[in-house]
Amino acid sequence: MERQIKLLKLLFSQSEFKPAAFFSSKLSISTKTVYYDIEKLNGQLITVPNTDIRIEKSPRKGLMLVGEKTDVEPIIAI
Repeated sequence: MERQIKLLKLLFSQSEFKPAAFFSSKLSISTKTVYYDIEKLNGQLITVPNTDIRIEKSPRKGLMLVGEKTDVEPIIAI
């Protein structure tokens, strides 16, 4: 879970799509692990009430956290 929070914080700090390789190199994990963690995080983010936060995956663009940044701040403050 700690690794996933680090990934969420890193996604939060980005303002544009970044490739999975960017996140894997920053966190010293494989891109397969990045995608695994994104699936887990998206599953958990949909359970947060009154928010529409998700990690969007776009081919040839990469990954980006979408939704209201103010909704994400309490989650990453853990």
